[in-house]
Amino acid sequence: MTTMGTNLGVSDLAKRINTAILSQMGIHRASNRELARLTGRSEKYIRDRINLDKEWAFGDVEIICNAWQLPIDQFINGAITGVTLTDEDRKLLLMAKLRKSNMALAANNDPFKMQEMEGGEGR
Repeated sequence: MTTMGTNLGVSDLAKRINTAILSQMGIHRASNRELARLTGRSEKYIRDRINLDKEWAFGDVEIICNAWQLPIDQFINGAITGVTLTDEDRKLLLMAKLRKSNMALAANNDPFKMQEMEGGEGR
């Protein structure tokens, strides 16, 4: 006689981790396809986790955190507590991204742009 396993669904922690991953996908403007490429998983694998049909493996979370340069302990702690970044953390991340970006793509070539980005008055 065989017994069928009971599908317990996904845990509350898995739901929180999924929410944090979805949030990061939005921040990084990543699609399911991009996340599949990033993790080396299939799109179906990613879709099953995004739709909460299955839980994320910790190895997947680690790969995602490393790819997006997120400290895994901060990511997991944020998922557990529901607290992610402070306003100051967000500002620092934004400034780091601006420094890395190609300023030549800006519509207005302003000679004071870099000075303003560094927190100065500019003009």
